[in-house]
Amino acid sequence: MGSAEGMRQAEMEKRWPTSCTEPAGESISLQSPDGESLEVLAKRLDRVLLRVADYPAISRIVVSHGVAGRVLRALYLGLGSVEAFRFDAPQDVLFRLNRGEITRISLRS
Repeated sequence: MGSAEGMRQAEMEKRWPTSCTEPAGESISLQSPDGESLEVLAKRLDRVLLRVADYPAISRIVVSHGVAGRVLRALYLGLGSVEAFRFDAPQDVLFRLNRGEITRISLRS
């Protein structure tokens, strides 16, 4: 996210008004001037999924958040990185990726 790390969409739009191409909520439509593009991020995360899948273990854990978590789930389902923004990015759940399905696991009791 570069300089946009930790910023909300509205803050990014205010700081870089000409970089926003779609209304907030429809996608992550802004790339900070010194941040990774969505395409580069997706390629990097796709390599991560391949490495994890090749690791010889019964269970594997990948820790992520926000944009990366959305993109990881989209890639796992064979969707494009832009489609990742249909997913939410909660901070209080885990996602189990198993046999082509994603199961949401709440951490709240």
